[in-house]
Amino acid sequence: MKKFMQLVFLLVVVILGILLLFSATADAFTWVTTNQGTFQWDAVPADGDGDPFPAGMHVEYRSYYVNSIADPTKTNPISVEQTTALQSTVTFPAKGRYWVGVTANLVDDGSGEVVDTSDFAWSDVPGNCLNGETFGFQLFATMPAPGGLNTPTP
Repeated sequence: MKKFMQLVFLLVVVILGILLLFSATADAFTWVTTNQGTFQWDAVPADGDGDPFPAGMHVEYRSYYVNSIADPTKTNPISVEQTTALQSTVTFPAKGRYWVGVTANLVDDGSGEVVDTSDFAWSDVPGNCLNGETFGFQLFATMPAPGGLNTPTP
């Protein structure tokens, strides 16, 4: 009986720990309400081994967005722009909730050809975000004011 009680206690502690983890993660996500959102990222200064990029090559970035409800697995990201800047502005096409992302692309100076592309860095992944603070953008219709105000009849 004692071992059974210890097992039950351990199970309760594990379940509470998981619930706390999920509640902390849920609270950390920020939705920004706007029809157009700007996001930024850190430069990729070197290759994966920490070595400088070869002469005649430079890094460009491609920004994306995806509807978090219609495409939660991010299988069909929509490309916004290819840029050397460290930020991008996205205009959202319809009501919804969106995650934004970026890839780094190694580009040949002579041909303009993309030689290599990084994995996606998405705004809903804590490891990709500054201080682990995940975010997304949401676009909703403007809330209309109530109408039909009147005085009640006795």
